[in-house]
Amino acid sequence: PAAPPAALVQPPEAPDAPIEFPDGVCATPETWGAMMNSKHTVLTSVGGKCRVLSWTRNELGWLVPVLQSFEDFRSRYMHRTVTVEGAKKPQPIGAWWLGWAGRSEAESLTFRPDVPTPLVDGKLNLWHGYGVAPKTGAWPLTRAFLKDVVAAGHEAHHGYILAWLAWVVQNPGERAEVVLVLRGKRGTGKNTILDALCKLFGQHAKTIGPGIHFRIPWLDRVYIQSTRTRILTEQGQTMTP
Repeated sequence: PAAPPAALVQPPEAPDAPIEFPDGVCATPETWGAMMNSKHTVLTSVGGKCRVLSWTRNELGWLVPVLQSFEDFRSRYMHRTVTVEGAKKPQPIGAWWLGWAGRSEAESLTFRPDVPTPLVDGKLNLWHGYGVAPKTGAWPLTRAFLKDVVAAGHEAHHGYILAWLAWVVQNPGERAEVVLVLRGKRGTGKNTILDALCKLFGQHAKTIGPGIHFRIPWLDRVYIQSTRTRILTEQGQTMTP
């Protein structure tokens, strides 16, 4: 099978962390602008409106984008002033950045794992790349576990599971159309392979436990692993994998 694309688009470092503005420092517009650009992007056409994108973590720990109006964004940074070289007096950083020609800007949002660049046709790409870098090597223990434990030594099942895993990794922007369900007692290793898949997809994968209700505000999740899920059969009965 073909290897995944090597060129990755990494998410900004700690994009949900607050910006530290040093007091009494006079810096160039490029310095202040770069600090704001690392956290925010202006989207010029979201349902016909301009919005400022920021990042936060939801109740599941997922890094998700949130949108603010220009007015709310200016209010957010109203108490933070900076001194820009060439300016006569300090200015609120929010209002200054919105009027700065070098601000980070995109038309809207998209999710295109097949195009590993920050912008696709002028839209901000929510795909941040895989959670690990490709590396050549052998994986005999994991492969043996996949065959002997997960597939219970069944050659055809082993081949199907391996093909399913490979397809998901090679086609992160497509729907697999099949859900892999593993049944067995607790502690038998059902999550071992799937946890590795979550790690591989990084920001774009998550494990959720029983009793968790969630919604995905943006379609930037490639893989979601659910543990101890109750399944409703065609006969109206429930079963727990």
